[in-house]
Amino acid sequence: MSRCDEILRHGVFETIIVNSQRTFSENYVEWLKSATIEQMRSKASQGLKIGFPIEGVPIEFSGNVTDEQYKQWRQAIDSGKVRSLTEQETTQVIQTSASKAIVEAWRACVLNEKGLSCHTDIGSHGEFVLFFGYVPNSQGDKPPTATGDLILTNAQAMNPLKKGQPIPYAGVSVQCIRTLNAQYEYPEASYVLNTTKGSTNGTIEALSSAKATPKIRSIKLFHATGDSAAHPTAQVSVPSGWKMVGGGARVNWSGMGSLMFGCYPSDEKTWRAHAKDHAAASPANIDVWAIGIEDPKDEWEVRFVHETSDSAEWPTKSVTVPEGFSLVGGGALTHWAKQGLLLTESFPIDSRTWRASAKDHIAPEAGTLEVFAIGLRPRNGSAAPEVIRTVISTAAAQHPNGECQAPSGTLPIAGGVKANWKTQGSLLTASYPTTNGWAGASKDHQNGEAVTLDIACLSIPRKAFA
Repeated sequence: MSRCDEILRHGVFETIIVNSQRTFSENYVEWLKSATIEQMRSKASQGLKIGFPIEGVPIEFSGNVTDEQYKQWRQAIDSGKVRSLTEQETTQVIQTSASKAIVEAWRACVLNEKGLSCHTDIGSHGEFVLFFGYVPNSQGDKPPTATGDLILTNAQAMNPLKKGQPIPYAGVSVQCIRTLNAQYEYPEASYVLNTTKGSTNGTIEALSSAKATPKIRSIKLFHATGDSAAHPTAQVSVPSGWKMVGGGARVNWSGMGSLMFGCYPSDEKTWRAHAKDHAAASPANIDVWAIGIEDPKDEWEVRFVHETSDSAEWPTKSVTVPEGFSLVGGGALTHWAKQGLLLTESFPIDSRTWRASAKDHIAPEAGTLEVFAIGLRPRNGSAAPEVIRTVISTAAAQHPNGECQAPSGTLPIAGGVKANWKTQGSLLTASYPTTNGWAGASKDHQNGEAVTLDIACLSIPRKAFA
């Protein structure tokens, strides 16, 4: 739509000129195609002089619409005989329908735009429209024709303007689209049109795409197993080109049992886990997993946030990722000196917050609890990925365990476990990723107690992945 046509988007034309990618004539004819006879009569009562541009039939204007006229119009639509308005007809519709002030403003605009011109309408998702028009310099001045195809750089025309095509007085619009570059920007585009009456050219400025979230290339589990020991430990790192977004561990215990006191990111590339036997010898080993996303172009920012609780026999602490990040993982590590503090919870409590809890067991001991939350967001400023939180509860047992399945259409990325103990305590022995979700387990130790487990699975819709 030209700058002059914009003036007409008021008064009687307010609900007729609705598409900025079309000329006045195109908007008017499209409205006629869809309007009911009641809508036409309503507009006629407001002053619109309605004409029916039908192929082979001169356009006629009247102050109202008869049933016969409307029937003729519908038949013309059904048989494909509807045509565009000529320049003279366009002018007649405007001058006989709009208010005096709008007509004068429109005519003044047109008079200042003699010759060949091009106006642009830029959208927010890479699309733009080029509107080429020609205003005659004198009576009898014929419209030009293109002497070559429209030339575009960094853009593609959806309805290309070709050599030999006329540039009518009513104008012609060309819809164009750009694609995102590696910087998630719609690049600067340019156009050149040569005609029998001069040339026009210009540029369309680059446009950053704050709404274009990059795709996650892939997600992968990296696994290692540690040696058997009274206080076993294990760790695994993600390779170059990958970013760690979480992890988990499983203590492979037997006999009295080995209990987890750490499952956490030791740095931005490595996941580590610790366990210990407690009050009775019971060596074990640990399977540990790191969860990584492939990011060779550094499109994603992973933020590790951690805080430490006050010293207590039953410490608990929550950590929240910054605004704009999605919570995609978390962990916890207890700091103790004598008997040990053991994890009872490491769990995502909402879309941005991770909470952990621990307790001494049998032998009193105060210590601190370090809690980690991991956030993910694109570096280009677009929206963080949607993360779906699913939670299940197991049946009560002295050694409860279970698995939370990711919903259909999503891929699991993290999870957590909470033991719902009330009297003696239930200590975590597993919180780790599976192919379809997240698994967890805990156990009582010497002092019997049956508890339920809450197991959470965080997952991302498959549409977010490449």
